[in-house]
Order: sequence, then C-alpha cells, then structure tokens
Amino acid sequence: MDYIIWGHCGFPDIERIYNTCKPKIDVMTQRFLFVGNVVGAPLIKTKSFWLGLGGYLEVYSYAPGGEFHPKIKDVIPFIDFAIEHAEKLSGSEMIEAISNDLLNMNVQAVFNKQF
Repeated sequence: MDYIIWGHCGFPDIERIYNTCKPKIDVMTQRFLFVGNVVGAPLIKTKSFWLGLGGYLEVYSYAPGGEFHPKIKDVIPFIDFAIEHAEKLSGSEMIEAISNDLLNMNVQAVFNKQF
C-alpha cells in the first residue's frame, strides 16, 4: 500500500510514521512517500515487522525534479503530473483527477494532511 504525503513537516513526520506505523492485514509493504524537500537520501528508512512475516515499512522522500530511489519509480509520473497540472486546476479538481488516477493503481494519496 502506498501513501503519498504532500503536506508534512519533514523529519518529525517521518519519525512519527516510522515509530507508529503498524503492520496491516494482507499488506506486505507499506510505502510512505514524502513529497517536497526533505534533507537526506531518497530512501530514508525501512523496517520489517516480525522479521518480515508481518510485512515491511519503507519511507522515501522525493523532491520534484530531483533524484528518486528506483523502488518508487512507479509513482513518480503521477506526482510529476500532479505538480505540472496544479496550476491549471482548482484544488478540488486536481485532487479528484489525481485521486482517480492513483486509485486505479491502488495508491492512497494524502493531500494537505498534517500528522
């Protein structure tokens, strides 16, 4: 399951996700992608639940137009699309258009949500 985090406070939110995220039934990998300038490498943190039997948590960052970890290359086009079209659509129109595309690929986007 993928989560795209658009509005965040950087490392405090990354640490909160890393320390509080729990395994989910029938989900092998939970990927959290923080969009925006977050200091650090594109791959920030990973951990396993119950030695991998309960799944994995992966936390990434992506600065638009910058480098990204190869494991998130499948969601980068959607993020770039969102940024490219953000100026053309109103906030609710953009969220609806992008959410529909992301839902078609089983990605959950979190828009402007503070943790």
